[in-house]
Amino acid sequence: MLGDDLTEYESKIYTVLVMLQVGSARDIHELTGIPRGRVYEIISDLTKKGYIGVINGSPTRYHALNNARTFERIKKNTLQSIEEVVQMLEEIEKKARPAKVPGYTVQSESAIENQINYILRRAKDSVLIICSDPVFFKKYINEIKCSNKKLNLHIVVNNPSEYPYRGLNIYESDELIKSSLMDEKMYSDHSARLVFAIFADFREDILVIRRGSSLEGIFSSEFPVAEYIQRSITERICKA
Repeated sequence: MLGDDLTEYESKIYTVLVMLQVGSARDIHELTGIPRGRVYEIISDLTKKGYIGVINGSPTRYHALNNARTFERIKKNTLQSIEEVVQMLEEIEKKARPAKVPGYTVQSESAIENQINYILRRAKDSVLIICSDPVFFKKYINEIKCSNKKLNLHIVVNNPSEYPYRGLNIYESDELIKSSLMDEKMYSDHSARLVFAIFADFREDILVIRRGSSLEGIFSSEFPVAEYIQRSITERICKA
């Protein structure tokens, strides 16, 4: 279907006329399979909408009008429809009650990105970010800066000089935080390292872990340990 402005039958007839350049009702009927009586009704509708023109004669023939302009019109209508759907979904998300999902794992980069942005948007009071990878951090700098304007935000990193962002509360990790949370760990069959973590409002978190060459996001909600980690690390860095 060519956008929401055209029905399925209208789209078929318009497409056939673009292909034929000029065609009769019989040509359109034979190529689309649309009943001939319906062809005339639809042609009349398309003419009123400004998509096709009429060439009088015997038989009467039809042609698609200004293809480039029509394509732009369809594109504009389609983008507008997409924007309206996005706005509707955003409103639904704002009003929806949070699902009681205690935890889950995501393994695609796009899913991890969506979850990080989701937590930052939902946070209302306090956020703690732990990061051992400045390149990964940079991907979310715009969202982090937006969060910094409305939240009590603390960021813990290995080397603050690698994070040259003004206006952010960036703290250097102490040896305990670094060795227990940020250093690479070796296991029997793989290595693992915490790349990025968000603890939000003492109630939900996401940990992004690199296992070998792949990333894994682990999300949990309303897990008591998350509150303890966020409070204890925030107090620890603020007292240092």
